[in-house]
Amino acid sequence: MGARDPNRDKERRSRDDSLAVPHVSPSTAPLRRLKARLPEVLHPRRRVPRIRRAAHLLGAAPFTTRGGEAACARQLRERAPAQGRVGRQQEKGKAKAGFDAEAPGGRTGGALPGRFASGGLAASPQVGDVNDFIVPDLVLLDTGANPHRFDLKYWRLLPDVLTDMIISCALTHQVIRSQARQDSFPLTVHDAGSHPIAVVRHRMISFPDPSVKTIYKHQQRTLKELSESLDEKELRFSDAILAAVVTLMRVEIQQSAFGAWPTHLHAARTIITERGGFKPLIMDQGSMMGDTLTTFMLMDILSAICIPSHLLDEQNTLSQLEYIPLLEIDFQDGKYYDFPCSNQLLESIIRTNHARLLSQGPMNDAPDLDMTCAQILGRVALFDAPLWASAQLEEFFSSRPPTSHPGTAAKREKPPPAAVINRGVIHAMCVHLAKAFQYASMLYCIRTLYMDRGKATAAELLTSQLAADLSYRERTIHVQPLHQSALNALLKALHRLWDVEMSCGTTWMGRLTFWPLWVGGMELDAGEDAAHERAFICTCLQKLCYHLGSLSPLDAVSALHAVWDAQGDGSNTWDAKLDIPGVRGVFFF
Repeated sequence: MGARDPNRDKERRSRDDSLAVPHVSPSTAPLRRLKARLPEVLHPRRRVPRIRRAAHLLGAAPFTTRGGEAACARQLRERAPAQGRVGRQQEKGKAKAGFDAEAPGGRTGGALPGRFASGGLAASPQVGDVNDFIVPDLVLLDTGANPHRFDLKYWRLLPDVLTDMIISCALTHQVIRSQARQDSFPLTVHDAGSHPIAVVRHRMISFPDPSVKTIYKHQQRTLKELSESLDEKELRFSDAILAAVVTLMRVEIQQSAFGAWPTHLHAARTIITERGGFKPLIMDQGSMMGDTLTTFMLMDILSAICIPSHLLDEQNTLSQLEYIPLLEIDFQDGKYYDFPCSNQLLESIIRTNHARLLSQGPMNDAPDLDMTCAQILGRVALFDAPLWASAQLEEFFSSRPPTSHPGTAAKREKPPPAAVINRGVIHAMCVHLAKAFQYASMLYCIRTLYMDRGKATAAELLTSQLAADLSYRERTIHVQPLHQSALNALLKALHRLWDVEMSCGTTWMGRLTFWPLWVGGMELDAGEDAAHERAFICTCLQKLCYHLGSLSPLDAVSALHAVWDAQGDGSNTWDAKLDIPGVRGVFFF
């Protein structure tokens, strides 16, 4: 062998440095391949302690770049001969043949590339737990038509990168639910106004449960698999990669509302852009990516709610408007998702995000923006909650009950079955839930598009039914009393949902009130008169930790205490509340 070429070594080191991954998350690798039109996404975030800790766990070398950003260099290793180009092609062919032959319905065109071929893992107990304890909470009402439930006999056909995340999600759900029953669970009991409150970021690692190590082991395997596969062009923007990134994003949010979800959201957005955009993917019936894409869409929309207006990305916020004509096909009134919001209300939320962006420019005082705001408020006011509830329940009352995994039947609690619960009770719950989302959407619109813009009145008239619900009798809409009426109506709907928490079993819909609870908490006053309602909001969020198997509601309690504590300093606008130290970067879903 000849002498080593120093220029080649220098070039290789330079190339290796370019592989630095902020947050040590492999899902950020697509961000390094963004086109020049999105250079701002490439800027990594400065989290040196977290990067060093994660780098130590993954066996990688942390360092600080010239710009001062924390980063981590991925370990490079020699590829075994069997993993060469020919070997990968052969492996890919075998995976495609096996998957197409055995997948339900004779699936075609969805072959798994070689690196993502399943390792033939046997179905672990956690897989049945997903079907029995997590899947029912992913829909408004669990029936045999629940699209998230999967047949265990096809488990071994899933790529390992997804099975690891599913197991991690199931174990996280179990650990949080078990810890939420303990007296040592870190409930937040402070009240605003007593002293400055720092936002507490709760972590899974703090729980004395042996399963925590297993959870992180599966996540590290996912990170490793993603990191390796992103070097291969055929895998970089594949269905499996996109599904893994979106699943990883949900697990991050499940474990903490302050996780690395923005990084994964950017990565998923990059993959979708490289694949031709959201619309072509969602319209492609053969891609089988509907649930993944809808989850991405919801996270994209809801993340903008938690970002101050002056920090909203123009391109990303404008792109949300492209979702509106697809809601009927993609979202279907939230029937099959854990954000049971009507298409009409979700469209209003999208348009509110867009109007917030416009309010940061010269259009803030323009009549056109005022007209847009009035149209948004009018759409929210026209929503018919009882009609929506009846439409959602029509399928539920005619569907067969869901089937359980026999291996977990003994572990399942035995709440009252849906069959013995009066239909009127279920319908009333559904109406209260619909109204909670309606009033939360209205509060978000009134606060950001009227009160924060200094508008005292609104041009739109309320429907007679909504005016009666809000106890509002004036023909001219004055924003301040309308805001208080909407807040009172939201709290009333939430109280009615939570009053039946223990009596409705698996049909109880209060488990889906995370977002309305968060909006209600953001709009509550920090004064003594609202102390009872603040305590109610916090208690419900803390209970949601158990119901959802997620730490995000507990982080929400901590963030809301910081918001209430800061109101005395003039932090009363939506943007000012999100700019409070420790609150920025939060995500509640």
